[in-house]
Amino acid sequence: MKQNNLTNKFHNVINAHYLIFIHRIFIDEKVKKGGFDRIIDIFKQSNIDVQLIESALYGRRCRVQSTCFQVSQSQKKKCINFVTPSAIFSRIVEVLIAIILAKKYKQNLVSAIFGVNPINFITGYIWKIVYRSKARMIFHAIDYSDKRFSNKLLNLLYKRMYLFSLKRADVVFCVTQRMLDRFIEMVPNGNYLYLPNNVNIEQVKKIKLKQVHKRDKFIVGCVSYIYSGFDWQAIVDASALLKDLEVEFWIVGDGPELNKFKNTVCLNGLDEIYRFFGHLEYEESLKKIASFNLGIAIYNGSASFNFYGDSIKIREYAAFGMPILCNPLTSTANEGEAYGACLIVNNPQEIADSIKLLLVKTDLRDRMSASATAWSQKYDNRRKLQEYGFII
Repeated sequence: MKQNNLTNKFHNVINAHYLIFIHRIFIDEKVKKGGFDRIIDIFKQSNIDVQLIESALYGRRCRVQSTCFQVSQSQKKKCINFVTPSAIFSRIVEVLIAIILAKKYKQNLVSAIFGVNPINFITGYIWKIVYRSKARMIFHAIDYSDKRFSNKLLNLLYKRMYLFSLKRADVVFCVTQRMLDRFIEMVPNGNYLYLPNNVNIEQVKKIKLKQVHKRDKFIVGCVSYIYSGFDWQAIVDASALLKDLEVEFWIVGDGPELNKFKNTVCLNGLDEIYRFFGHLEYEESLKKIASFNLGIAIYNGSASFNFYGDSIKIREYAAFGMPILCNPLTSTANEGEAYGACLIVNNPQEIADSIKLLLVKTDLRDRMSASATAWSQKYDNRRKLQEYGFII
């Protein structure tokens, strides 16, 4: 992995000003937080001036908002909403609006521009040229797919944008080892740094201290967006093999397939061993994870980006020091298995057998728990950002 001494070569961290372009999912005007939010929080806690330019991820009804977090001033926010004839056209409009919203942000003081995905990197790159900034360009790659779109022309454009970002970036953050290896194949001379998603370790410690466990049953927990790429059917099939044991399944999250998931549970007569909590705010979600005995993350491969992407949920389970069951689709699962934190399962029978094993083998649970904690702490984002020279 190619790395530089960024503390001396990159920029003056003491007087740093970071400009960040990022896409968001807005739920009832609120931002659904993702893996990069941990990094943003660390920047703000490190007394670094930050301006966020956030654009809505989906659809024709779009939103672009600018938020400044400055050490010497209170938070400032400006938001523009608009509707376009098509989703593709909205991407073009949002780039222009994002550049305009970022216009007044201390052009001569910006030391780093972060683009979280190719469109945002290109937006930041245009901003740098228009305002003649000397800031370094950081490409934070949250996922990648060799075949992201079924439309060949659209997929070609997507890959060209990725290549542009990899070639023009001063630094590329990669969230998985599998992604890093693929990028080296694509652009061998890139400056790549491994920065997987993680959670606030101190926040996790506080939640664990306050959590009171009064559980009669073994809790198998899952936090996920309930969509076509999440293999909820495998979980239902596995739970049907366990309904006579002291096991409960807790599901946190919502999405387009939630009702289908619930109906399948009912049709299989499994209502008594399932609890659905719906969408929870981030901290409430973490508190719920703290009550799990075992975390589970199963994907079916229909979402192509899962192969190179990082499973934040596996990272969150690990931070709370619990054993994890996952199938081998994600790079995170394979990394977790190598550290002794994850058991790899391939079908409902193996899921059920692994839960039975962990239900009785307390020594195995303890070993996996210790391994999960150690794995999570090794890749604490604050520590890695200090190592890479982005904070003091």
